[in-house]
Formats: sequence, structure tokens, C-alpha cells
Amino acid sequence: MTKKFNFKKGRMGEDIALKYLVKKGYKLIDKNARDRYGELDLVMVIESRMIFVEVKARNDICNGLPEDSINTNKLRRLRFAAQRYVYNQKFTGEYQIDTICIIFSTGKIVHHQAI
Repeated sequence: MTKKFNFKKGRMGEDIALKYLVKKGYKLIDKNARDRYGELDLVMVIESRMIFVEVKARNDICNGLPEDSINTNKLRRLRFAAQRYVYNQKFTGEYQIDTICIIFSTGKIVHHQAI
């Protein structure tokens, strides 16, 4: 697969996740916020809690579940990026990191809260 295809698939997954979360009452604050530790796919808020959403999408499960790609190193980078975002925005409330995992072939969406 080419990088261009993976980029498009990633953006499509983010759009699906965003629509899913908005239907659940979340509000978008930022999208693709970059930091030296990585990128925060979606920054949402619900009930004054900031939610950093990592979106993982796969065409099918032949190469594993989307959740399988979130290893310790990835989670550490997400935590650092989220902490810096909160600090830079001077946000004093609670925040958490969630994951939305999407399998395109089945249309399955799984929301893992506070990973």
C-alpha cells in the first residue's frame, strides 16, 4: 500500500469517528493537532472533560485488529502530546485519551474510553 492510500484511509477513519462522536454529544475542539510527540487525531469535549481521540482504522482484520497497533510506545507519545496540549491551552479540567477503532469491511466502530 502506498502512503497516499494510508493517509486517505486515516482521514476517512477520522471523519467517521468524528461523526460518530458528534452524534453521541461530543464537540470538536481541534483536529490533527501536531506536537513533537506526535499527532492528536481528534480533540473533543463533553461535559467539560477534554477527550483526546486516537483513531485506528483497518480495511479488514486479516492483519490484526486496529487496537493491536496501539503499543506502549504509542500510548506514551499520546500521553505526552495530550499533556502538552492541556498545558498549552491552559486547560485545568479533567481529560482522558480514548480510541476509536474502525473496520471498514464490516462497518464496525468500537469506542475504547480512557485507555
